[in-house]
Formats: sequence, structure tokens, C-alpha cells
Amino acid sequence: MCYELEIHPRDVLYFRDGRPIGSSAEGSGAMWPSPSLFHSALLSALHGELGNNIKQWESSHEHLTEKELKRQKDGRGLKVRYNFGGLKTWGPFPKNDGNIYVPTPADLLAVDDEQKNDETIRYTNGVMTPLELPEQGINNLPKPLKYSVGSLGKPSKKKPGEWISLNELSKYLDGKPVKPETVTASKLYSSEARPGIGIDPKTGTTEKSKFYLDSGADSLTSHDFPKTGTTEKSKFYSAEYLRLTEGTSMVAFAQCTAKKYDGTETDVLKEFFRPASQASFLFGGQRGVAYLECNRKKNNFPDATVKNIQLKWVLLTPAYFSAGWLPGWVDQNNGNVLLKENKQKSVNAQLVAALVAKPTAISGWSVASGKPKATRLLVPAGSVYYFKCANVEDAERLCRILHGKTKSDMLGEQGFGFGVCGTWNFNHFDQN
Repeated sequence: MCYELEIHPRDVLYFRDGRPIGSSAEGSGAMWPSPSLFHSALLSALHGELGNNIKQWESSHEHLTEKELKRQKDGRGLKVRYNFGGLKTWGPFPKNDGNIYVPTPADLLAVDDEQKNDETIRYTNGVMTPLELPEQGINNLPKPLKYSVGSLGKPSKKKPGEWISLNELSKYLDGKPVKPETVTASKLYSSEARPGIGIDPKTGTTEKSKFYLDSGADSLTSHDFPKTGTTEKSKFYSAEYLRLTEGTSMVAFAQCTAKKYDGTETDVLKEFFRPASQASFLFGGQRGVAYLECNRKKNNFPDATVKNIQLKWVLLTPAYFSAGWLPGWVDQNNGNVLLKENKQKSVNAQLVAALVAKPTAISGWSVASGKPKATRLLVPAGSVYYFKCANVEDAERLCRILHGKTKSDMLGEQGFGFGVCGTWNFNHFDQN
């Protein structure tokens, strides 16, 4: 069963990016948390509360292979988490006044526009779409893309807000002639800077400056400070923290099923929240304190309606693709979709256009190996992929495969590559 989990921070939370804190650089810790951070935090909470009970519900993997033994010997840790391996998460997303918000699609414009041209009214609906060029038109798009994405409306410097509610997202996906409303990030959360003192990781303390009053002297002197007035061990820094606005919380979705070899299944999250619907929760850096509230149900994301053979897929969380911006399940030469429904029925569809922003870099620290994790470049949330299917049946099949699912080439269980489907139509250039 999939549960909706609401996160209520007790104070500010710290989610830093991969940039080091040093010199004049400020610790950028006010980024919105990535899906992997919530997945890891919930996994730690499950280990802390139910770690002693997991063997009752889940068959253990006790005999390591030679490859796994070698990884352990090299200090690289194991690739697979065997305990609570069935944990899957999606989010987190902001929630305010009962509305859940997701990243704004990249093809959504700030304003609607109406333009007359040869007595024909073109409605842009505030949404960019693939542009069908005239026969003599050319482009330099990377393979396998065929069409650019743009708008025929008047140019504007206005930008939409960073977040859109699920209700407004439903209008956008349906292609209704109503401009979806967005909200800026400042209405949901803000950045707050605070000073801190550097700590020696070996001792867990900081070196204090030592002053004393010389006998017969009328001023304080220091024997620890050099002439510059500082020591190498006395360090100060400024860091940014994430503070949610009043009435705003975070919401994520999760499910975790433990299985034994005899087929017995246990709903781990049901056991986790059996004593109460709330549980304490450590989230983010510096052991940020929050508590989880379980609604014991999942709010449905907008339904997808297939109206024609043209389907678009909008990422609501970042995605990790093996070919950079291009999903690994798309042929790099011709754009053919390589997915199959239920691993049986192929889909006759092609990727013809895409609107992808600059990549998002994430990293971290591996406790198992004691080393930093490799930096990954992710396709950012809000990116849009446009597909053209052979017929409506193929479009419906592709929609069932992609809508409300995670289709990242890696880390899908952590919520990367979660997207929804909508419809789109061409914008046509005049031959003149």
C-alpha cells in the first residue's frame, strides 16, 4: 500500500548542494531536498525503529558472493540494500492549504496570448509546443529530435512561478484553454542564513582561543594567536537553511513491502505507524528534527486523458538517464521507444522533441565506504519529452507505462524520474 507522509519540520532544515564551504563561499543549504535525501532518511528511521524485527518479515541474504566480498574488502560497500529493500519513495513536494505543489513544467509560459494573423486567431494558452517547420526549414537539433519547441505568442520577460498545484497541473495536462496558475518558491519556503563554528571531525570539538591577564597588566593578551589575530583551528562560517512559510509542510509518498521466500508479505510502513500516526524523523544535514504524519492513503495524481497520437511526458522529479538528457529506453538514432507494457506488448512511438533545462548536480557521502559519492548530473524536474505514436492505441499504451511511474534509468526506487503524461498539438509556421 502506498502512503502519503506529511513532514512537519520543528525548525529550519539544512539541505546543501555539492559545493564546499570555504573561504568566502557561503554554505548553500537551502536547496529543495532531492528524492534520495527523503529515501535515505526514511530508510534510517525504519532501521532505527524496526531493525530488530526485519528478520521476522524479510528473508535475509547471509551468503555473499565473491564479487560482494571483494567490494567489502575494498571498502566500497554493497550496491544492494537487503534490509527494507522493498522501500520505494516519491517526493518530497511542498504542501500548503491542503494543496500539493509540483515543479512547473518547462513549457509553461507566464501569460496567455492572443494574436491575429490573416483573420486567424492563434491561442498559445501560455504553453510552448513543438514547431512544425515549413518544407524548406532546417534545424541543428541533436539526434533523434525532429522539432524545436516554442511559442507563436508575443515575447515576454515574465516567468511563471517555480511550483504548480496538482489541480492546476490537471488543467495543463488536459490542454484546456485556461491558463494554469503557478506560485513562486518564496510563498512556500525561504532561505535563512545563520553563522556557525568549524568543528574538528576527529575530536568533535572546536579549538577555543585562550586569553589570560598578565600579572600587573591592564589588558588581555593571547599566546595562541599569531600576529594576524586568528588561528588555523578557529574557523567561522555562514550557512543557508530552508525555512517553510507558515501553513506549508512537505509531503512525500512511500511504500515498503517485506517478503519472505515462502511468499509471505508484510506492510512495513503499517507496522512503523502502528503505535501512532506520527513519528519523529531526522531529515537533512546537522540532524534536522521533524516528525512524520501518516495519512494512510495516497492522494491521486491527475489522470491522463489521451486525445490523439501526440503524448508528452513531464518530469515531476529529477531523473538519471544513462545517455545524459536522453532516456535510456529511447533509441539514440531514430527516437523509437524501447519500452514494453507488462514486458510483452511493444509501443510504436517516437521521441520527436524535448525541452530540458540545465542539469542538476547531486553528490553525497557514503557511510559504508567512508568516501564521497560520485557526482551525478540529473535531468531537472519540469523537463518535458514529446512523443508521436503510430495510433491512439499505442498512445494509450505509452501513457499507461509512463503516467504516475518512475522511468529513471537508475535510482527509480528513490523517486527519481517520476512523471505524468499530457497531450500536445503542433504549432505551424506559415510558408510565407
